[in-house]
Amino acid sequence: SMLLGWKYCWLNVLIYLFDSTYVLQLLIEKNSSVIKIISEQSNLILSFILITVVIEMLSIYAKSLEYKSSKLEEANKQLTLANQKIKQLMNYSIELYQSLHLLTRQQDRKNLIELIVSCAEKVTKSSSVVFIDSPEEELKIVSKYPDQDLNNEIIQNQNLIFDSMLCDQPVTMTLQNQPWMFIEIKCSYKTFGALGIRLDMPEYSVYQNEIIEQMNFLSSLSSIVFEKFDLEQFNNKLIINEERNRIANEIHDSILQRLFSISCGLYAIIKKSGIMGAKEQISELNLIRNTINEVMKDLRSTIYGYSFRKYGTSG
Repeated sequence: SMLLGWKYCWLNVLIYLFDSTYVLQLLIEKNSSVIKIISEQSNLILSFILITVVIEMLSIYAKSLEYKSSKLEEANKQLTLANQKIKQLMNYSIELYQSLHLLTRQQDRKNLIELIVSCAEKVTKSSSVVFIDSPEEELKIVSKYPDQDLNNEIIQNQNLIFDSMLCDQPVTMTLQNQPWMFIEIKCSYKTFGALGIRLDMPEYSVYQNEIIEQMNFLSSLSSIVFEKFDLEQFNNKLIINEERNRIANEIHDSILQRLFSISCGLYAIIKKSGIMGAKEQISELNLIRNTINEVMKDLRSTIYGYSFRKYGTSG
């Protein structure tokens, strides 16, 4: 009864009661009417009806429990997936924090690109990641696991790859019969290069939107790091030029004037050497020697005042 629908259940009870009453009338109580038989067997009939009602209620309750159980099982699956996502996001956050700390401290462009490639490999879980430099740069391509044939094909299609990335979104193309995704790394005034990953992950079709978001994030992060790197290089050049001007001005304004006065003093001693006594000459020479020592001290302070060894930073 619990497996059948409520209509079939009640129909089965009615057929059973009708058949049992009719058979009882034909075989046992031939002279009794059906109504009399029903009235005499009313307790039994009510019992069957109550049992049927109870079974139907149990069936409804069992179906409700089954439905809730399926919903609970589905919720557990979703919770398990959510926990896995949270763990992945935590790992991504740790890896990105470590990578960002390293990226912002790089002073060499090649090392910076290699770190970006390693960071992209960790985030996207791709087995092959490449960085294609912009056509203006000397460095063509950087890959953690270099494949010369693949590198040559990417270099041949370099212009095609950059021309395809016009909408600031990742583009897919086939290289060596395998799908690849590329995204441009640029800022408002310059294109730094392009980042590409091989789409050989088995879950790519399921997490396609997530991978696209990861590529957009890596592009934004890389462009910020490259822009900061260029600004630091430009600032370093400005600092060096400013320091050169400062040293030149100090040498010109103080040291050269003192050297000129020393030269004049020596010339005067030579001119008066015939009429000056030995003590007077020694006194003048000691005065010139003290002036030379002061000039050397000032020159040393000017040149090495901001030296690396003294303050521990690059001057």
